[in-house]
Amino acid sequence: MTSSRRTKLLIAAVAVTVCLVLLFVHAAMPPVPVAKLAALKVGMPQAQVASLLGAPAKVIGSGYWRYSVPLRFGCVDITFDGNGNYLSHNYERF
Repeated sequence: MTSSRRTKLLIAAVAVTVCLVLLFVHAAMPPVPVAKLAALKVGMPQAQVASLLGAPAKVIGSGYWRYSVPLRFGCVDITFDGNGNYLSHNYERF
């Protein structure tokens, strides 16, 4: 094997490794920044929650929102009361 070919293979191996590391780092990040979850307060209206966290990935009825991001291991579920005010959240990693 020539020196030029070895160099090209080494560069390709390093590039693949860097891509895999970046993918893993992305996958390990929460779908919603933890600091934003900490800013949630019981009784916040849905509009205020949406302003803080952005639009949810899924809405089920008026009492349940789910935040998830493709290629990330986990989701955040937001629960609202019957008046549409924030009750709680659950950050599930899988």
